[in-house]
Amino acid sequence: MSGASSHLVSSKGMTEVTVEEVEAQEELRWDLGRRAEKAWERYEAFRAAPGQKCADCWLLTQYCCCHLTSGFAPLRPHVVVLIHHTELDQRRGSNTAKLLLQYGAELLVWGFE
Repeated sequence: MSGASSHLVSSKGMTEVTVEEVEAQEELRWDLGRRAEKAWERYEAFRAAPGQKCADCWLLTQYCCCHLTSGFAPLRPHVVVLIHHTELDQRRGSNTAKLLLQYGAELLVWGFE
């Protein structure tokens, strides 16, 4: 839509939003998906070559706790760990939710399908 400044009314009917603002929000959504996708790619690369960190618990290998958790039964309910793409990129050892992955939990990244 070019030319005249077009406005849309939100679904609540109280706020006017310009077409440009809607397009900017759509661009932001695409950007979030792209960032999440790139974070997932970097995570997969990390899993393949974790360097000085454990690929499972993300701690430095000298502090790895995985041997302490082996032998436990898998989770009975379906558990999903939802993580923001910036958290996935940081791979901090203090993020304990990722330990659930060792028991069968599924990892999802916010904004990535």
